[in-house]
Amino acid sequence: MVENAENEASTDNLYDNDESVSPTSNNNKKTEKISLSPHGYLSDLFFLWVFRFIRLCKSFDVNNIQLLLGKTETAKYMGKKLYKSWRYEIGSHSRQPSVLRSLFRVLGKNFALLAIWKVFWIFFTWCGAYWLLKQSILYIENYHDPQKKNEPEYAGHLYALGLLISSVISSICFHQLYIHGTKIGIQARAGLMVLIYRKSLKLSSLSNGIGNIVNLISNDCNRVAEICINFHFLWSSVIEALIIVIIALIEIGYSALPALFIIIFVLLPLQIFLPKYASTTSLKTTFAVTKRVQLMSEILTVMRLIKMYAWEKFFVKKVNEARENEMNLIKKALRYKTISFMIVFTAPMLTTFLCLITYQTLEKKQMKPAVTFTILSLFNTLRYPMTMLPTAIRSIIGAQVAFKRLDEFFILPEAEDYINYDSGKNKENVIEVVDGCFEWQGSENPAINNINLNIKHGQHAVIIGDFASCSTLIAAITGQIRLVSGNIDINGSIGYIPQEPWIINGTIQDNIIFGQSFNEERYNKIIDLCLLSRDISIFPQGDKTELTDRGANLSPSQRQKISIARCLYNEADLILIEDSFCVFEPQVAKLLFKNCVKEFLKDKAILFVTQQSQFLPECDTIIIIEDGEIVEQGSFEELKERQVSFSQLVNDEQIALDDELLDFNSNEEVTDSRARSVQEYLGLPSANNGDMTIHQLNNLQVEVTEATISKIIEKNQRSVLSGARVLSNNQETVHRTIEQNQLTMHSILDIDANINRQNETDITYKSMYKKAYISYIKSAIGIPLTILLLIFFIVVHSLRFISDYWLKYFIDKDMDNIYLLIYAGLTLGLVVGAMIRGFLFCSVIAKKSQSFHNGIFNSIMRAPMYFFDTTPLGLILAAFAKHLYLIDDYLPDTIFQFLHYFPFIVGTVIMVLIVVPYLWTVIIVFIFAVVVIRTYSRLSEHRLEQLESNSKAPLFLHLSTTLEGLFSIRVYRTQDRFTHLYKTLVDENHKALFSLMFVKTWVSFYIDIVASIFIYVAALFLILFKDSNFSLTEVTPSSTGLALSNVLQLLVFLQWLIRAISDIHGAMYSCSTLRMYTDHVPCEAPAIVNSNRPPEDWPSNGKIDFRNVVVRYYQYSIAVLKNITFSIRAHETVGVVGKSESGKTTLMMSLLRMVEASEGSIYIDGLNIRDMGLHDIRSRIAIIPQEPVLFAGTIRSNLDPFERLSDNEIWQALSDVHIAESIEEMPLKLETQIIENGRNFTLSQRLLFMIARAILLNTKIVVLDEPLAALDYETGELIQNTIWKCFENKTLIIIASQLSHIMKADRIMVLEGGRVTEFDTPYGLLSNPNGSFTRIIEQSGDLEAQKIKKDILSKFMPPKSNESGLHVMFKEDPNHVSKHANKLSQSSKPQSTPMPKSLENVFYNIRNNSETIKNTSSSSQNTGGYTNLLSLYINPNETKETKEENKPKTQEEIERDITNRRSDDFLRDNNIFIE
Repeated sequence: MVENAENEASTDNLYDNDESVSPTSNNNKKTEKISLSPHGYLSDLFFLWVFRFIRLCKSFDVNNIQLLLGKTETAKYMGKKLYKSWRYEIGSHSRQPSVLRSLFRVLGKNFALLAIWKVFWIFFTWCGAYWLLKQSILYIENYHDPQKKNEPEYAGHLYALGLLISSVISSICFHQLYIHGTKIGIQARAGLMVLIYRKSLKLSSLSNGIGNIVNLISNDCNRVAEICINFHFLWSSVIEALIIVIIALIEIGYSALPALFIIIFVLLPLQIFLPKYASTTSLKTTFAVTKRVQLMSEILTVMRLIKMYAWEKFFVKKVNEARENEMNLIKKALRYKTISFMIVFTAPMLTTFLCLITYQTLEKKQMKPAVTFTILSLFNTLRYPMTMLPTAIRSIIGAQVAFKRLDEFFILPEAEDYINYDSGKNKENVIEVVDGCFEWQGSENPAINNINLNIKHGQHAVIIGDFASCSTLIAAITGQIRLVSGNIDINGSIGYIPQEPWIINGTIQDNIIFGQSFNEERYNKIIDLCLLSRDISIFPQGDKTELTDRGANLSPSQRQKISIARCLYNEADLILIEDSFCVFEPQVAKLLFKNCVKEFLKDKAILFVTQQSQFLPECDTIIIIEDGEIVEQGSFEELKERQVSFSQLVNDEQIALDDELLDFNSNEEVTDSRARSVQEYLGLPSANNGDMTIHQLNNLQVEVTEATISKIIEKNQRSVLSGARVLSNNQETVHRTIEQNQLTMHSILDIDANINRQNETDITYKSMYKKAYISYIKSAIGIPLTILLLIFFIVVHSLRFISDYWLKYFIDKDMDNIYLLIYAGLTLGLVVGAMIRGFLFCSVIAKKSQSFHNGIFNSIMRAPMYFFDTTPLGLILAAFAKHLYLIDDYLPDTIFQFLHYFPFIVGTVIMVLIVVPYLWTVIIVFIFAVVVIRTYSRLSEHRLEQLESNSKAPLFLHLSTTLEGLFSIRVYRTQDRFTHLYKTLVDENHKALFSLMFVKTWVSFYIDIVASIFIYVAALFLILFKDSNFSLTEVTPSSTGLALSNVLQLLVFLQWLIRAISDIHGAMYSCSTLRMYTDHVPCEAPAIVNSNRPPEDWPSNGKIDFRNVVVRYYQYSIAVLKNITFSIRAHETVGVVGKSESGKTTLMMSLLRMVEASEGSIYIDGLNIRDMGLHDIRSRIAIIPQEPVLFAGTIRSNLDPFERLSDNEIWQALSDVHIAESIEEMPLKLETQIIENGRNFTLSQRLLFMIARAILLNTKIVVLDEPLAALDYETGELIQNTIWKCFENKTLIIIASQLSHIMKADRIMVLEGGRVTEFDTPYGLLSNPNGSFTRIIEQSGDLEAQKIKKDILSKFMPPKSNESGLHVMFKEDPNHVSKHANKLSQSSKPQSTPMPKSLENVFYNIRNNSETIKNTSSSSQNTGGYTNLLSLYINPNETKETKEENKPKTQEEIERDITNRRSDDFLRDNNIFIE
């Protein structure tokens, strides 16, 4: 396996051949340069060059500052070095390849040398905290002891100066260790990111998924970088603990044994094991968060369907269960962290107390101040290494997981290369496959088998049959799946046109020439052949128009044209076409096929996968694949002679009624009318928000009328059951990852929402943060209890300072047991208080996190659909993933650190001010210095944070684009170009990241310098004013020890406090975002209105009445449905047809109140649905959506989420849809898990599940939004027959995508421009040759529908006269009565047309349908024509004799007479006359 992991023949081109590619940013405008490489020893040591960098960041836009990485930090350099190291590792067959060894081989020496900085830090830190502090105390002690010889004055000054020097040097060492560790981390990250990308380009298949690769780069590479920063704290913490024990033994002998025991056997083990448990819990938390985010992504992508089914409660329950599990893990991990903090906080005081007790017990004397406060200082200083130890351990555990995953990824098998690019013209066959057997990675069964194929130059072969096998053959030819046996030989280059067009970010021209040299003549010719000339002319910038989000500002047909043009421009020897013409209207597809395939590519070898029969006679060879094997092969004529049934292999019905080019009012060709072409673009999404706008229409020189605006609204709001529309830069990345079920928390965290924050000086920006702080404090427990928690933290810290002061107090006096008891009480109070503080904090923070989640979740679940249609999916997911994760995990840590360090620092400063004479006179200077440092750098740091955040989006967008277009990248041999661009994007991100780290380190370093000076001034004042009585306490050895042991704590913890404040401020943005969703997302109508609930059996009949309904998607916008009135009878089947933007989808949405009617009323069984709750309405109407959606869970939960049905009922429904047998063969049957959005079932099976779901809902009304997906003939017939059978006694509304499927309907409604233009039986509509429905049939090209049309018309016998039947017309002239009566009486022969069963009750209930006729009359008058609504059917058995009055009548005849009278009365009352 390892041997196959790397292709030894592969070159280092991915690392050496960097083509000249335009960078994503424009460097021509960059006026200033800043090098991030070394600037000189002194400048680097004190970060002097950062002063200029910060000034530039404040003065200029950071995007205009050219940042320069050192050569060794670039992705190109590190990628090449690490690649060579990995190749060496692969060559070592004696052991399993290891990424860790490869990294250590490249970076190990420099990483090991970082230990020198750590050693110096230990030395100078303990020099100040131990020796210099002790000498300073002894200096004061000798000064006050007349029996001892006083040291000279300068000695005290030297000690104070020594404290300054040791503090400054230890600060230098610490920050140099940090910044050099960051540098090595960036180097490791750069190398790994390039290596992962390179491996992705060569993988045989993305079996691990796009999400896994995104996680490797976004998560695992970061873990490796973190260990480079934190590893040295692991060994150094242990060494420092041992040093403390040794010094304590030297100072107090056996009295240090309690300290030895606590440090070695309690403190160190706990600080090692607690982080280990916390890391394990955090890992489980990550999986829990990922599960919840995946669940939320599923909910958001199918929110429309969830609302249609009224299944919100089911998903609310699932999310709450996932959230509860997640919160339990979060609280558990937080408890571990707070216990660790508690130990570090209380250990110095506890060990000091035990040493005092032991010393007094063993030595029988009082401990001297110099020894006491030296020991206290040592134990206080232990806080820092013990705080860093858990961080180091967590980093190591995370890195272990990362290295394991990376090792597994890098040994995955790579794609095989069968292509001989140089000999394409020298051999007769371009492709030759002999007994080929191919299988996908990880599969035990061959995907395709026994493949024998020979394609010559100029030969055009079409592949039909099992579409999955056809696509697999294309994948096999391009080397995407493994060759198990047989031979394959490809001679020449390959061009590829995928079924789903792949567009890269760049101009239209960039997408077409795709890195090749520009040939204007060939380019223009291809543009014309691909029908792109008109498309390009409409764009203001022509072919220089930037395409973003993989062509989100193009229509699907435009994207496919560009994909075809790219292939033509490439001039390959073998062309692979994967059903690429199915997106076009038939006439356009035929023209493109003629231009591109039959003419331009006539000399090329072509393999063409298709499901459309119109192309079969045009190809030289037809290859039929079924179940992974070639079953037939030959020309079209040869296969017809063999009586091959093409209708069962291809689909003649793939004509979607929503095609953009279908026009009701014109029969002109597409290429002959500019208005027609413009009409195609009315619904195109824009580059900014996915919608065509009025401004864009003006740019296109389109007349902005009510019709065009209505088209935009309907197009932008049409039903997309797979989720919200693509509106933002990262939404497409998120959406595609979701579609492949690869979404994880980390793939969301590293795809930034790209919300531009305002400058911090802006008033609204400050107001936003102010509201965020207030909302966080108020959440869950309210302001009073939150303030009480803060006070409790201060009280606990006060015990620590009181205990230290008490220690100073009784050390100056004779030792007494009462003093020790008080000290013991303070120590015990501190320990208990710290413990209570920690658990109280966990409880409060968990409630606040849950409060934020509940707020946004409830708000989103109750939001109306227009919110999801206008809000990018990426932003909503970022709220549930990134922002909620920050509030759950990141914010509690930073808040706890703030609550720990703020009282600690403030208390320390207050105590030092109390003890040190006159120090209060200069304290304002130091506070001012800290504020200046933080203020000076804040804007620069904020801008660099934005720059770093913004640089992630192009990086991950390029990564996901690459992974989606792997086939194209490989066949076009553009790996070098894409790799170079990727490395450029990695460098851009690392420039921003490294710059940000320099600024943050500069802030921390100079705050430590201020702290060092403060330490020096405190020591100096103790020396200068040792005789002063002006302070609250006199300067004694114990007060000196108390002051210096505490002031030394400022050295590290002050800058940690400043960093915590900054981190909290940054995290408050997430609070503000979540609060915005909670407070400002609109809410739809109530789910249940208790005062107006319908009966349990409602609707009992299923009669639907629309009365003057007007629907607008937004207030004051153009109406999409315009004053429509119609009635659908109970148990009637109605087909709804109309072109795109006609209002079909809006009709369905208004019935479910997914969009509220602006005017008019909708009645179901006589009840106005406006007065009811949404749940009562939607739960009583079954929906069969366009796209079959199976939710995560089991088969049972997908069919019966609320567990209300018995197994027998579920099995009966499955049996009704012909899928029960396949379910019974599964081991778990109904408990079988649904994986990858139902991908363990075929498309047809998923469609049958949708029908079974509708059956089990057992509603009287069923709405079928017919799928647009291409199905084979047999499957399509099965699904259609199942629908007609299962919903025979229901009111069935079919929103048609294929005309032939609605020809069986009782009536057909034709919508045009938001109005009902025709509504009649199929015969009634088709008998009008000038009607809209007749024109739809003729223009659609649906051969099956046209055949059914002829059958319908032939079944009815028209009269011998020129009359085509009895038609209902609308005229207000009463004189027509006699004319129509005469025509009826003069008819020589009655019309012999049997009445269909579906219309038996028409005349009995005709009075109830008066509004239908009135509305249609109105519509007809507006158009000036006649509309066929009803045909007058006469019983064929009726004769003149039966009308004699003196003859007795049967019951049947009596009922017929009643019907006729009612019909006559209705027609007369409504001025409707018969022609």
